[in-house]
Amino acid sequence: MRRSIFRGKSLHTKIFATITIVGIILVLGLNMLLTLLSTRSTMYIDLTTEGFYSLSNNMGVACDGLFLDENGNERDVSLKFTFCADPDALIGSDIMRPTYYMALELSDRYDCVEVHAEDISYNPTLVSAYKTTSRDTINQTDVIVSYGSKYRVVDGTTLWTSIPSYIGEYRMATVMSSLLAVDKPKAYFVTDHGETVYDPENPDSEGSVALGEFADLLHDCGLEIELIELGSVDRIPDDCVLLIINDPLEDIRASADRFDEYGYRSESELLDMYIYGGGSVMLLKAPTRTLPNLEAFASEWGIKFNNCIVKDPDNAIGISDTKFSAQYDVDELEFGYAYYSAYATLSSAPKMAFKDTGYLTCSFVGTEALPEPGATNTSRTYAPFIGTYDTAKAYHHEGALYDDAGYKCLAAVAVRKYLDSIDATNTFSYMFCANSAEFLSNELLGSATHSNRDVLSTLVQSLARTDRHADTAIGGFSLNAGENYGGKIQVSLAMSETESSVFYGNYGTLEDNRGLSAGGRNWLTVLVLIPAVAALVLGAVVYIKRKFK
Repeated sequence: MRRSIFRGKSLHTKIFATITIVGIILVLGLNMLLTLLSTRSTMYIDLTTEGFYSLSNNMGVACDGLFLDENGNERDVSLKFTFCADPDALIGSDIMRPTYYMALELSDRYDCVEVHAEDISYNPTLVSAYKTTSRDTINQTDVIVSYGSKYRVVDGTTLWTSIPSYIGEYRMATVMSSLLAVDKPKAYFVTDHGETVYDPENPDSEGSVALGEFADLLHDCGLEIELIELGSVDRIPDDCVLLIINDPLEDIRASADRFDEYGYRSESELLDMYIYGGGSVMLLKAPTRTLPNLEAFASEWGIKFNNCIVKDPDNAIGISDTKFSAQYDVDELEFGYAYYSAYATLSSAPKMAFKDTGYLTCSFVGTEALPEPGATNTSRTYAPFIGTYDTAKAYHHEGALYDDAGYKCLAAVAVRKYLDSIDATNTFSYMFCANSAEFLSNELLGSATHSNRDVLSTLVQSLARTDRHADTAIGGFSLNAGENYGGKIQVSLAMSETESSVFYGNYGTLEDNRGLSAGGRNWLTVLVLIPAVAALVLGAVVYIKRKFK
């Protein structure tokens, strides 16, 4: 015969049993509800000090500008985020969780945004359409942002800096802006002097393979890549935000028999006009190659190439004394400090590596800041970017000593400042130089133990002024912005229960970021236990009153 748990019991016992059952059901229900809430960003309680798991106000404004028209209605676009791991893995990943929640919140805010997440190890065809060549690899930490046939593959580890700081909002805003914009910012490789270039139409070419890491970096910064012949144009295109001259074999040219021709401009004049108009140039030259015209052009902007080989056995990397670690400048007033200040003050921070390089000096006499010839409200400044330790020495190509004076500048920037006399604002344009053909190589940019990619990525964002396409207030970096931002910087080790660290690829040490702060998890535990504890206390009171009645 079936017996009820209430049969033959007193009223107090029945009440206690009922409260216990209800309490257990409430605890189980609350646990299931919290599990459900934790999988959706819009229902997730972000208790982190930095706001890792919710969109910042500036990101919301930027996205409204992308997805809404002037009347506040959604534009006719369809943007898709494709994550290469299943949702459980993304939620369980300290490095991918903020980006996944960001995408989910965007899809909840805007009907035109879709989010897909699937483990590509079980379904590799999901991402096969996004491979440029059959040898390309798409990893589970990659995020593919696509709009029609256009797409960007973003390495999720690059959304964190080594400090650590989460710059995912700025990076994703830049990528989305690049995909949705009518006029996309572009980086142009100069091709007609034997340069090593990345050819987007031929990714299997020798130059494209050699510059694969740098091409990925440019794409991550929201830039498309094009090629240009200086000798075939009368001006640099308006959509060029960064002009790259990488390891030219021949000098820039001027045709003396065309000087009287109306509209003719030598290649150095084309470069000057481009910089005058606010453009930025990257010039990388092999130290063993003499190019008089190009070197004279750089000298007019304040940068002198010293054709020699720098060696530093005391800071050598591996067995070669021509590959060594560089020294960060700790002077807060120097140009380079703004780009690597987070590394400069840490003794254990990763270093930049240089290989087969000469050094640079300032060609200006008497001062490092000069009024620009023939112009008003403008000036040119030589700014050292990064240099050697005092133990470095320079040698002629034949092996004889060139200079043993110690510190040597390995990369420098000529900064052109233009002061607008109407609104009193400054605009900067740049010419960045390194006396090495290896500066953009896969060997240096792809190294997991050096900071080359981090520093160069920040530098490119500033030189190319991608803040024109994504607001720097959401975590970007540019000297043309009102301030320099660095994303959502982790400010508390309370994010980690054990205060342990996890190493993430090229991007140094990232503190263990949990979904909730330690205090948040404690409060969550208390909320879950309240019903059970209340039931236990009430039951004990009923039992004691009944026993001693």
